[in-house]
Amino acid sequence: MLTYVRGLPFREALPDLTIVAGIVIIFAVIAGILDYVALMRPSLLFPVWLFLFAGHYWAKGSSYLPPATGLGFPFYIVFLSYSLAMASIYVINQIYDVESDRINKKLFLLPEGIIKIKDAALFAAILFLFSLAIAFIPPIDWTFRIVLLLSYLLGILYSAKPISLKDRPFLDMLSNGFGYGVLNFLAGWITVKHLDVSALLHSLPYFLSVSAIFLNTTIPDINGDRAQGKRTTGVALGEGPTTRLALIFLILALFSDLFLEDYIVAATALLSLPFFAKAALTKSIDDAKVSFRIGPALLALLYGIHYPHFLILLVLTTAYLKLYYKFRFGLSYPSLKGS
Repeated sequence: MLTYVRGLPFREALPDLTIVAGIVIIFAVIAGILDYVALMRPSLLFPVWLFLFAGHYWAKGSSYLPPATGLGFPFYIVFLSYSLAMASIYVINQIYDVESDRINKKLFLLPEGIIKIKDAALFAAILFLFSLAIAFIPPIDWTFRIVLLLSYLLGILYSAKPISLKDRPFLDMLSNGFGYGVLNFLAGWITVKHLDVSALLHSLPYFLSVSAIFLNTTIPDINGDRAQGKRTTGVALGEGPTTRLALIFLILALFSDLFLEDYIVAATALLSLPFFAKAALTKSIDDAKVSFRIGPALLALLYGIHYPHFLILLVLTTAYLKLYYKFRFGLSYPSLKGS
């Protein structure tokens, strides 16, 4: 008996079926690639990029905000190398956090088995190898490679047992503040000139700001972390003391900003204060989420005025994430109150 497909003999319909099958395979490959892009946590690369631009800005001795033009070849090399290294760390972090992410119902790629753990580990290794290779492209010198390796080592210690800094009260906060606010900032500084005391001094407000923001990021995960036996600062202190400590760090950041005449971060800290104060008063998860997202968004906007390339990159990446999570998981992400 001759098989028919939509009224056509199978042999006549075969070319159409081949095309359809090819389209399905192409979409499957694209979906797989997009899953791996999402695994790199592009939303967490926002602060990485932000602090690279901040370091670049202050190394130039800038004190105003006209649109910048050329960033220079060293910046683009450092930007790519550092971004890949941090993306590798974010993949490793998800591997270690897979159980708590399953409980907290977030970051579905590993908890739901969309990407296998062993494949994620291989992907993380490849990202770092590419990052390291790029770091040896002239004129990048040894100072950036040291900052890169220190950042990567800190990222490993943050997630990997038995050290697992992310599960140790206060050390989780300090490692984030030092990793983003200092090392990340210095990586951007190196693209303009050599490291000096001024570089460390200008990184202080960023260290304090990141510490404040990180403290409130622990609030939404308290239940899942506690169920897994983890002792983050949020778990150890509880919602109230953690959000109040975050408010104190933000106030300290504001004073250090004014002392160093870093009016960009000072404006951001001042505008963020009401949101941190509200989170400290209500101890609400939603208020905590808004507080730790509003500050980076404001700071990104201010630096985006000076660096249109940065603003365009953020807009395009956010649009991509919105579309990816909407069509892949039916979620609105990223958002001020999203997971």
